[in-house]
Amino acid sequence: MGRNMEVRKSGDDWFVEHDRKVAELGEAIGQTIRYAAKDKSITQLAKDIHYTRTTLTTLLNQKADDEKQRSWTFSTLVAIADALGVRLSQLIAEAEDVANGALPGMSLRLANTSPCSRERLQRLIYEAVGYSGDTDEEEFDGLLEVLYREKDVEYAVPALWAAYEKGVLNDEAALQLFRD
Repeated sequence: MGRNMEVRKSGDDWFVEHDRKVAELGEAIGQTIRYAAKDKSITQLAKDIHYTRTTLTTLLNQKADDEKQRSWTFSTLVAIADALGVRLSQLIAEAEDVANGALPGMSLRLANTSPCSRERLQRLIYEAVGYSGDTDEEEFDGLLEVLYREKDVEYAVPALWAAYEKGVLNDEAALQLFRD
């Protein structure tokens, strides 16, 4: 029915280490999802996966050293990956990298966008300026979304847009230009 208690008593170190790793991965999953969902609000992501904002926020913000952890379920992770337009394996792999000290990859932010598209360029702009859909929704009432529009780049610097649209300027180069 459960784990043999005699085995658990003799292997307590294993269980402690296992619980620590699960908690660290849980925190990393939250960080990874927050990064991947930066261009949409947590409220919208919660609606997309049929969760309350409070429940999703609790999952996303738990820390590895929190006394009580709420577990990520397979069903929740599948729904989130689906809502973000990424493969579950990619989401998990990115979270494992984050748990090991890496930053999430840009591929999560650019998922579900076509290369050289306006939508992809918009996400690169948001990444460069640190735009967060949730922060913008709560603190700035949509102001940042209006300030950092891809159309402004297209009209202000048509040569940049043309180079990006034709694939002459790749994502990394465009991101670096926006950051500079």
